Amino acid sequence: STGSITCSNCSIGTYSTEGLQNCISCDDGYYANTTGNSLCLPCDAGYTSTPNHDGCIPCDIGFFNNQSGGSCRACDAG
Repeated sequence: STGSITCSNCSIGTYSTEGLQNCISCDDGYYANTTGNSLCLPCDAGYTSTPNHDGCIPCDIGFFNNQSGGSCRACDAG
């Protein structure tokens, strides 16, 4: 009917807080590996999220992340 809202689960890699109609992509360093999430989970230190935010992967050689929920950064020279 006109004006009705259909609810559906957010897809993997996204989340929606209660009452929010649109799904939001997880931030870098966070992931959602199931559907219907109300939040994203942080990746452990030394890891960052996959490009589609469905899991975590280790930082590449020459990069580091010393906190959970962060992005990998280039190591200093030396």
